[in-house]
Amino acid sequence: MNDIDTSGPAFPQTKPNHRKGETEPDPGASRRDYFAAHALAGYCANPQVWIASTVEQRAQAAVIQADAMLAALKPVEQAASTT
Repeated sequence: MNDIDTSGPAFPQTKPNHRKGETEPDPGASRRDYFAAHALAGYCANPQVWIASTVEQRAQAAVIQADAMLAALKPVEQAASTT
């Protein structure tokens, strides 16, 4: 499952490492997790989707939608990085 592109952290931060006296990266949720969570919230807010599907189906649809969003953003981000 390591071959899934999560497109990095959604909100990267640093956290203190008190033993070393320095900070270290804390990636938090990935962009894929972030997009999937918002898609799932939308599905759960729609009563027609809620009644017509199982929890597993809604979760799977949210991940599929997150992957589609990342795929759609890839060419835009690549174009932006070359300018």
